[in-house]
Amino acid sequence: MQRLVLTHDCGFFSNCSVLLEEIQRMDGPFQIDTTGSFSMYRSDPTTDVYEKYFQPSTKAQVDKIHFDRWMCARDYTQLPLERFSPSITQWFTFRDFVTERSFSLQAKYGVDPDRTLAVLFRGTDKKTENPLEDPQTIARFVNKLAAGYDSVIVQTDDQSIYEHLVREIDRDVIVFSELPRYSSDSDPHTALQFHDPELLEDFLSAVLLISRCKTVILTTSNVSLWIALFRGHTKGLLHVSDFGFLRKRLMFLELRSRWFYVSIPKLLRVYRKIRSELGGKPVASLTDGALGK
Repeated sequence: MQRLVLTHDCGFFSNCSVLLEEIQRMDGPFQIDTTGSFSMYRSDPTTDVYEKYFQPSTKAQVDKIHFDRWMCARDYTQLPLERFSPSITQWFTFRDFVTERSFSLQAKYGVDPDRTLAVLFRGTDKKTENPLEDPQTIARFVNKLAAGYDSVIVQTDDQSIYEHLVREIDRDVIVFSELPRYSSDSDPHTALQFHDPELLEDFLSAVLLISRCKTVILTTSNVSLWIALFRGHTKGLLHVSDFGFLRKRLMFLELRSRWFYVSIPKLLRVYRKIRSELGGKPVASLTDGALGK
């Protein structure tokens, strides 16, 4: 049987995005091996984190979808989430202990998802990838909508954003005490000890609970993308972001990908040809001179 070996090793849902992308390229039966990934989320290097937290279906693979890892930088309200749902259900259904923990979290905080507005604001190091949204804008959205809801959940990894939102939102909010927050200069991927299974399970449970809320306000991140994917529809979904910047970023990522896979081999052929014509002399000095350096 074929093996899909995942080597992408970043944040939890970044890994999930790459895995979903790779699954769409497989034909016929295959086994998934993620022991070379999710290293931040296990203390035992032999643990397959994907198998631990997800229960893939053994049925024949559903129809393939067009999904790529860069969808985290698109407008989630414009994604065909309903078309993605069969693949998400087949490959990324959480195991029962995660689902049960999510319902326990719901009971602890008295959340009725059908009467709850939730906010997921990814801060801290995310600003190195794209401009962070203005917390004041998020607070205005919440204040405009909150009157029709019994509860408002605010989840963020950034302490300063948390303080801003709690100060500006005109009502009490639910904050999951199980999930820590960090300074704006922190990288939660290294700060969080996610190999502690309790913390990771709380994190995944919160993601699942937020995805079930009637209205969800998201900023741009892989976590936000997967909340939208687990949700499976765009009704009640708001994505607040600098979409002009995201379009430019997507263009850059696409060009970078094409440069690597197309231009680099071509450049190497040109390099070898020039070296041959120069009798093996270094090409750097020629390039520097041509550029006026």
